[in-house]
Amino acid sequence: MSGRIGRDVEITLFDAFRASLQRTFENYPYLFQHKKNRIAFSHRLASEMDRETGGRYLIDISLPVTNERTGITPDIIVRERDLRLVMALYIEEDYLSKAEKDEASRLHEETGAFTLALSILSEKEYVLLYRFAASFTDYLHLSKHDYSDSLLKRMEDQKPDEQLLLIPQPKKRRKKSKE
Repeated sequence: MSGRIGRDVEITLFDAFRASLQRTFENYPYLFQHKKNRIAFSHRLASEMDRETGGRYLIDISLPVTNERTGITPDIIVRERDLRLVMALYIEEDYLSKAEKDEASRLHEETGAFTLALSILSEKEYVLLYRFAASFTDYLHLSKHDYSDSLLKRMEDQKPDEQLLLIPQPKKRRKKSKE
């Protein structure tokens, strides 16, 4: 496993991502008039992120992240100049499936990279941003109009043996009152 990135790097990358996302929405609105825009959107967002970070990082699209167990391919990856992965971004046109969330979470766990997933949701007034961390996943709404964000929920990650076992209780019968 690679070393975890520092909180300051994570904040810098998130700020660059937010500014790049805003410019992508402002400068390329035609991308959102069509379904199947993921590759074009990934390209524009990666280009904006490269400008925003001043070329400090190597930013690529659809480049596999390979490890011992599996090859995982986020839509955008950000690497230090020494090729160490610092950020991975998945982009979907709809909500992420459980398998996609599991893959992103696994990538974060194995590499320590700042890992995000973005659901564009063309019919909504917001995009849904998933932020994967060691023990939880944050779900944020980012407005497509004023670019404000709000935390929708935080889901704590649980392993099967940590989950509560819910056993249905027998229903109590009410006694009929005599009147």
